[in-house]
Amino acid sequence: MSEPDRVPRRSVRPLVRAGCWLVIAGAVAWLGFGHFWRHDPADTGRLDGWLAFAALCGQAFRFHLGFAIAAALVVALVVRARRAAVLLVLLLIPTLGARAAMYGPWRGPAADADAPGITVFSANLLYGRGDFGVVMDQIRAADPDVILFQEYTPASAGYEAALRAAYPHALVWPREDAFGQAVFSRLPFAREPELWHGPVGSVIPLIACEVLADGWRVAVWNVHTLPPVGSRNTIEQRRMVAWIAARATRALGGADPPDGLVIAGDFNAPFGTNHLRELVEAGLGEAHAAVGTDAGSTWPRLWWKRHFPGIRLDHVVFGGGLAPVWSGVGDDFGSDHRPVSARFVFE
Repeated sequence: MSEPDRVPRRSVRPLVRAGCWLVIAGAVAWLGFGHFWRHDPADTGRLDGWLAFAALCGQAFRFHLGFAIAAALVVALVVRARRAAVLLVLLLIPTLGARAAMYGPWRGPAADADAPGITVFSANLLYGRGDFGVVMDQIRAADPDVILFQEYTPASAGYEAALRAAYPHALVWPREDAFGQAVFSRLPFAREPELWHGPVGSVIPLIACEVLADGWRVAVWNVHTLPPVGSRNTIEQRRMVAWIAARATRALGGADPPDGLVIAGDFNAPFGTNHLRELVEAGLGEAHAAVGTDAGSTWPRLWWKRHFPGIRLDHVVFGGGLAPVWSGVGDDFGSDHRPVSARFVFE
């Protein structure tokens, strides 16, 4: 290569450094917007929905953003952009670092596993298309007291036939769409289960029951919110979450409250994000966040997407006099979600 054709090595460094700073600015904007934007469920405009969706993505996909930050850090070190490298390292803390903290040794059971309690299993059946045998094997392994199914369709009838003998207390509400539900319990109902339909104008059902466990009354609610796909769905999901939180507050603070409350199912958003903040504000916790020993991701589990790091959309939320002992995530069974389970004891 002749001398006039040689490209000076330093000529590209300013552009590369500028690219690193662009990554820093974009990451700060992404994380900051997700953290600080708080949608009011009463705001139902189209723009409100898109902003709420953007804020959810800013929190739900922090871990994935961390890979872009790590790549930019490598580039910054190569071109000796020291200041940019320092900031990129700091940005790894709320992204990759937050995910790593989920595997910390400080997480794990804090309650007596042998004390009286209740075990709950929840699975989204993907319109009843999930592998029946695999689901039944996981139910037997978890040995739950209460089973909650979402996306329970007429094609799911085999579960009722298989479970009725061991779980005689049930409310089954099949639908052809994604919002059929079923609850099976081997514990007797303290009162007749009910089918609720969310806030005013909503047609999304929620099965609410109350079971007797060792003399304790535990309310168990089966939840499947709309996925935040588009502005309208995001608004309806936010309204549903706020409505559930308000009902939980009334239930636990009423004249005759249950001894404990479990709200489990497909929330279509990670717990701890502003998207589900009303649940936290109502004093509710999430089992895996409390005692899980890994990230507990449950979605996505189909096609090529299952090879990418997932997020946790399915939760076992609790309140009242319950303390979590363990929380688990099941194996793939042909649904786009993994099942979840958790055990609680009475405090």
